Amino acid sequence: MVVILTESSDSSSAHDPLFPWLLSIKKSLDEWYSGNVTGADLDKLLSDCISTFKHNAQYLNDLRFLKIWFIYLEGSKDFKIIFLEMEENEICIGNSLLYEWYAYFLEAKGKWKEAHMVYQIGISRKAEPLEKLKGAESLFVKRMSERLNTSSFGKGYNLSKKVYSGKVALSSLKKSSRNKIIEIGRKKYQIKGCAGQGGFAQVFKAYIDSNPDDVVALKIQKPAFPWEFYMYRQLDERILDRQRSSFGFAHKIQIYSDYSILICDYLSNGTLQVGLCPFCSSNRI
Repeated sequence: MVVILTESSDSSSAHDPLFPWLLSIKKSLDEWYSGNVTGADLDKLLSDCISTFKHNAQYLNDLRFLKIWFIYLEGSKDFKIIFLEMEENEICIGNSLLYEWYAYFLEAKGKWKEAHMVYQIGISRKAEPLEKLKGAESLFVKRMSERLNTSSFGKGYNLSKKVYSGKVALSSLKKSSRNKIIEIGRKKYQIKGCAGQGGFAQVFKAYIDSNPDDVVALKIQKPAFPWEFYMYRQLDERILDRQRSSFGFAHKIQIYSDYSILICDYLSNGTLQVGLCPFCSSNRI
């Protein structure tokens, strides 16, 4: 489909070369809804528009151009590749709508873990407005918790609507953690050191009730992240017994309104997510 750039009495086309494309895309969408053009025609128009302007600095932060990308993405089977291209070209990368829209799209497809990661990426980049993005992420977590009820997570899932109120502030562990005691339920966990750290979580080696023979890992994350515990329970059901021990076992998770604390086997060879990569790539999970 060819975009016709008509002459205009004003200079809008000269100052805004994207504008005539917007008119053509709107017309094509109307015709597509009415059945007068095919999806292939619309995709070609969208693709041509993106190719024309994706390197134009004038439109890197233009929400109109962002919408064009998403119209194209929603109609494509290769939506992951398209989103990566948006990131590579830094299309509205500092705007929270990039992450909200893509997370909504993934959620609608049932890709909940990927959607949550998109929210977290946007928050880590401090996309603006940041508080709006954090609010959308909180609502997402609430929706997922309602969909995956306690029985879906299995034994060991503990949900509280209250904030964490232990004697040791979890935020203080980033600076100093050694030998601090974290109380979860009726057990006390003595932290012996930080085993790993990311943008949203820290993993600590801990002794249960100060017993060096009873070692676990505590993964403390903000905001709360229940899905890794759910993945552990999926492993219990889907991985053969002889392979299951390679991934470790989750004992329980405590979900607060502000944090989550996952208690699992202490492994020297990395996290569950690292271990799952070969299975995820082969679509076995």
